[in-house]
Amino acid sequence: MCAGTYPITVDFIVVRERVFDKIFKILGISSELQTGYQWFDKRNYIVSETNKTIQQHFFKNEQVCKIIAELLSEGFDYVKYKEGVLKVGFNTFTGWRWL
Repeated sequence: MCAGTYPITVDFIVVRERVFDKIFKILGISSELQTGYQWFDKRNYIVSETNKTIQQHFFKNEQVCKIIAELLSEGFDYVKYKEGVLKVGFNTFTGWRWL
C-alpha cells in the first residue's frame, strides 16, 4: 500500500467496474459519481456519496483519472481516499471488496 494526503473531507473508493455494478445501475438499485470521461466511467466504479467536492478536486482533472486508471490496470484492487489519505492496495479475502 502507498498513501498520500489531500485536503478534502469526503471519502471515496474507486474499483474496476464489474458486471453486477452495471446491472445494478441499469436496474436503478445503485448509482455512482460520473467523472465525465467516458473512457474512465465505462471501466471504473466510484463508491461514494454523490458529492461535487469529489468531482471538483479529484475527477475534474483528466490526469488524476489517468493515474487512478493506471494504478487499477497495474493490478491494484482499489484506490481509496479516507480521512485525508489517498491509498492504493489489494483486497484481502474478506468477502467485501471495498473494505
